[in-house]
Amino acid sequence: LVAAHGGGALSLSSAAVKLHSPGGLARLTIQTDQTAPFLACALEPGSGQRAVIARRGKGLGVHELSSGRRVLLADALGQEVVIVRAPAGRGTLVAGTEDGQLLLLDPRTGYKVTSSMAAHSAGLAALDTKADLVVTAGYGGRQGRIMLESHVKVYDVRMTARMLAMLPFTAGPAILRFHPMFSSTVLVASASGIFSLADAQGAGRYSQSYQVDTAGDSLTSAALASTGDAIVFGGTGGYVHLWALSGHPRMNAYSEPLELPLAMPQPAVQLKERDSFALAHQYFPEQGKLLSDFDPTTPMQQGLPPRIVDPLLLANSRKADFVQYIQNPHFSKDAPFGQATAKIAVARNARVKVATGAPDSAAKAKAARRKARAAQGGAVLPAWYQHNRIKQQAGTRFEAFDFSAHNRTRYAGLENDMANSYANPLWQILYFIPALRETMMRHVAEPDKEFCLSCELGFLFRMLFAAKGAACQATNLLRALRQNREAGALGLLEGQAQRSSALGDVLVNASRDASLRRRVQSLQRFMLQQLHRESAPADSGSAKAAKATEKASDVQPEAGSDPAAPSTAVEALFGMATRQRTVCLSGEDRAERFTDSRTFQVELQVPVAPTPTFPAAAASPTRGKAPAPAQPPPPLPSFAKLLQDSIVGQRTNRGWFDDSRRYQLLQQSQVPTRLPQVLVISCGMPSGGALPWDAPPDSAGLPWALDIRADPDSWEVTIQEGAAAELRETVDVEGGPSDRRAVYELCAAVHHVQDADEEPGRASASEGHLIAHIQVPPAYIDTERGVAQSPVPPSPGQSPFVRGALSTRGVPPAAARHAAASVAAAQRPEVQAPAVEVAASAAAEAAPPGGSGAVSPAAAAEGPVPVVAREPAGPPGEDGADPADATAAGQAAEGGHQKFPSTADSADTTAAEAGEPSGNSASKDSGEQPQQPDDSADSDQTSEAPSTPLQQLKASTSLSRAMGGLSLNAARQSSFEVSDPDALQPRQPRRPPPAPRWMVFNDFLIKETPAEEVQALFGGQKTPCLLYYTQMGAAGAAVVEPVWQPPPVLMPAAFQQLCLAPPLQGPTFRLDRPTFTVLRDNELPKPGMVFGIDAEFVALAHADKVLQSGGDMETRVARLGLARVSVVRGEGPMAGQACVDDYIHLHEPVADYLTRFSGIVAGDLDLAQSRKYLTTCKRTYLKLRHLVDAGCLLVGHGLKKDFRMINIVVPPAQVVDTAELFSFKRQRKLSLRFLAAFLLRIDIQGQAHDSIEDACTALALHKVYQRLQATGDEAAKEALSKMYDFGQEVGWDPALWPRTPPPVFP
Repeated sequence: LVAAHGGGALSLSSAAVKLHSPGGLARLTIQTDQTAPFLACALEPGSGQRAVIARRGKGLGVHELSSGRRVLLADALGQEVVIVRAPAGRGTLVAGTEDGQLLLLDPRTGYKVTSSMAAHSAGLAALDTKADLVVTAGYGGRQGRIMLESHVKVYDVRMTARMLAMLPFTAGPAILRFHPMFSSTVLVASASGIFSLADAQGAGRYSQSYQVDTAGDSLTSAALASTGDAIVFGGTGGYVHLWALSGHPRMNAYSEPLELPLAMPQPAVQLKERDSFALAHQYFPEQGKLLSDFDPTTPMQQGLPPRIVDPLLLANSRKADFVQYIQNPHFSKDAPFGQATAKIAVARNARVKVATGAPDSAAKAKAARRKARAAQGGAVLPAWYQHNRIKQQAGTRFEAFDFSAHNRTRYAGLENDMANSYANPLWQILYFIPALRETMMRHVAEPDKEFCLSCELGFLFRMLFAAKGAACQATNLLRALRQNREAGALGLLEGQAQRSSALGDVLVNASRDASLRRRVQSLQRFMLQQLHRESAPADSGSAKAAKATEKASDVQPEAGSDPAAPSTAVEALFGMATRQRTVCLSGEDRAERFTDSRTFQVELQVPVAPTPTFPAAAASPTRGKAPAPAQPPPPLPSFAKLLQDSIVGQRTNRGWFDDSRRYQLLQQSQVPTRLPQVLVISCGMPSGGALPWDAPPDSAGLPWALDIRADPDSWEVTIQEGAAAELRETVDVEGGPSDRRAVYELCAAVHHVQDADEEPGRASASEGHLIAHIQVPPAYIDTERGVAQSPVPPSPGQSPFVRGALSTRGVPPAAARHAAASVAAAQRPEVQAPAVEVAASAAAEAAPPGGSGAVSPAAAAEGPVPVVAREPAGPPGEDGADPADATAAGQAAEGGHQKFPSTADSADTTAAEAGEPSGNSASKDSGEQPQQPDDSADSDQTSEAPSTPLQQLKASTSLSRAMGGLSLNAARQSSFEVSDPDALQPRQPRRPPPAPRWMVFNDFLIKETPAEEVQALFGGQKTPCLLYYTQMGAAGAAVVEPVWQPPPVLMPAAFQQLCLAPPLQGPTFRLDRPTFTVLRDNELPKPGMVFGIDAEFVALAHADKVLQSGGDMETRVARLGLARVSVVRGEGPMAGQACVDDYIHLHEPVADYLTRFSGIVAGDLDLAQSRKYLTTCKRTYLKLRHLVDAGCLLVGHGLKKDFRMINIVVPPAQVVDTAELFSFKRQRKLSLRFLAAFLLRIDIQGQAHDSIEDACTALALHKVYQRLQATGDEAAKEALSKMYDFGQEVGWDPALWPRTPPPVFP
């Protein structure tokens, strides 16, 4: 409480100044941000209609109490004002600064400082004024320390500030207040509770001292009643201490009746903070049903829809007190009465338009628009190209969204209910590039690098690889992208206005690129550059390849010179090396300058249409009409011509040439010196959406294949477009691809879709969405089932009980088979061999006699072609050729399809370049088999360093790249490397490679489509944004794709070292009692080992709900962040003890700690305050990733949601979810607390959730489940029925059970 004002009161806090009514209602609020908190406040002397407020670093501000706006800003000599008191002599304002000075400010001169005086050397503790007297208490220095001075200083401010007396007070004055009835009597009190009344002008005469019983608290404030009959003290404990002359003191001489708030009815049950809401009385209706008894999809009557305020009107709104109003823009003094009201009536009564009828009226309206469009002959967008939203399915009350209804393939989709999910098509295309997928999945994870895009992209590829048709989330990848400042500066990140507060996602850039086409094109370019930068060698850097080399005018580039070899796999795949020539057109010598550079993406340069010329006005046959253009518009170029001009990029402009010529007219052009394996083309679409190249009606006119030839010597580039089969014949006749000549085939495209029938007002209608067309390579297609989804082993979500005998470990049969297969894999030499050797052996079996499939060193030196080519097999019986091989080769030659390059296919090319025998060169006639490399006998020959950087790249990527201090060979030989038991079966006869197929990826909707739909535009509703072309090999080339499994992310030694790492607070920081013990050497994860797991989360952003036209609700789920992960041993002598208990340090503000459900309180995740074991999210993720790679069995409750939020995909055979085990399909899931009370007779989660306790409970429930399963399915189902019946009878909260539940076992 600062001061009384107009029957109310003025209050001050660090965040706001509020003007309260007598009943306590806040009539006016003046807020500030956390960087400039309020320090002091006082009413303006004289008027009382303004408040003088001091803010840190902002000086003194004068605010009107009627509107809250600031009308004046005073400097106060640059001092930090901490105390303000008024009025003093002649209406001046007294301010105290943090360095102990007194300032007298005159309101008549704009609060300029009229006098100043140093009162205390180390700062002020208290200050009060009355008439011409000012009393102060403060701090001073004593023996090198700052201490509270034991006296009160009295000043007279009539002419200038001068000290009158010093009143001693040995207890230390901390509170000063003048008596309202006497002119010079002042109350002096200490923080310990000692107070007394003294006469400021009577030479320090004190009355009797008194002691306030503070119970150990400190006094912080005091006030005296206007009658002087009572003194009130406030303390740090929240108590108010009242001292009075009598038992019924009189506070004011003329008090008005006190306004009290309306009495609220007292609840029948007083609930405490931690009590369950189920303890409250339930009032059942006499007739009808409870609201919870209705189906969520049942329509109900509702009131009027909310009003809509025009944004233009809302921008001119004003606020008075707590009422916001808008001035009528049509009002005019000269207009007739009522005219302005009539004009604004439509805008005043505007409401959200709600479609009447059935709940699916919006869908019916859209169907009607589609039907009308089709009747008029317009193109209708197919359903699989429309924007999909994650909604609750009708009639599925207890089930989550069914993604399987949108995806019947074996490929994983991506969810789109999060920010920046527009990039989903881009992630899918990158995943279907085998070489990039293998490179990212082999990327060595760096635990100390929190936001590494290469690591997160590799983790996403692992999830897509293991999901087997399920939907995944790119949460962690988007989180790392959000933390990248360069991505935010480029406008690649989405942002919402409602998330711009301190509790929202402050790292999201709200100034995103408005065009979705440009945004995804910029994101593709940024990702390739970032991946190249992160994987570049430390000694070379990413700028080494782009180092400029200038040459004089008389020095020509060396004929046939090659650019620098690529330093990374990303550059080898996507990098186009170019040589730029800059010619100075000024001067006779025509000086030239040459520069070598590299680009990852070709930008199509849209030609600018020339301005049409019109005839003279006199020649116009008809006056008043616009004349017709004299010349027709020029025809559009072909796609090949447009691409050719874009690659050469010849342009003329003014620029800097050198120090001698300075700014001159320059002509710039470039020519490729090395063509990429994957050519990425960014379609420069104009704003209208029309194609900038010549194309048939309603077709993109994209060439299926391109023949690109670059001649750096003559600075020419020629591009020919045609069919894949035709251009492949030219490759066969003229020779294979090289650095300067390559034949490309269209393999993927990103399209922008904007449904013309979408209801106006939706975000998807204005912005559209992106989809991807991908020609799935044969390596991703199953030889038996094609692209159809493969049958998955039984998971807990399919059936709560599994018939059959239990395994020895009590795990599902699929997990037991997986563990047995992994153990057997460790004893088989052919499985222990590296992946490159497996590929070589497979290629040796598939190659014809004589080693025709081998790549010669000369051919390998021509360019990085990561394919293994061979000639078509001869007739059956000749040279031992297999008829199946001939059939497969013929089908490959006639198929006309091409696949993405793979680095695994370049193993033989690498071997040829290094001078080693290739696996494909093994002859069947000689009976030789591919041998594993010998590290002892032939070490001198096989360890020779490759001659070129590209060979070093291949060798480091495919053969011996280290992970966690060990090579990939050791990783391949680990006992838990094989995660697919089918890969260990005996080798079957080779089948013909399947033909690639075109698929459409629309977030979580995946469908096979004909190739013609790639070109379809559907009346301009689908336009291309990004095109991906891949090099083709020679005619009849067949690529051998081994069954490749991703290596483990961490080795056991690296996992143990990561668990032993000190917390983020430092190795010497003293934490609370340890809650976990690190796994010992004999406890390291192995296949089938049981662990209990539980995770807790906090809310980083609240759910967003926007009411759209039609009454539909656009919802974006609340964004949660991982806060704690606990892993508990499930077997062994230390079973039940935690081995991992990580608290995650978050880089984003927390909107809600969800303490009741997570057990996390404020400070647990703060690096400066927490006494828990804090670590990064990436370190915890790597630990869990290792448990999954090791084949461990993870037991928990509600793991489906936990794994989804952690952003990890665990094979179903490695998951035991007690929430799924003890449940019936399409019934409510039983809580962990319910199961623990019913089956284990224990009470958990009493105060808050504890992840270690929850994990141990899940392990105990798993053992109970094993006992139930051993009794038979019928007995287990009967026990489960008892639980459901008991819960429906007495309730689902164990705290309300009137009796003990029945026993489960007899």
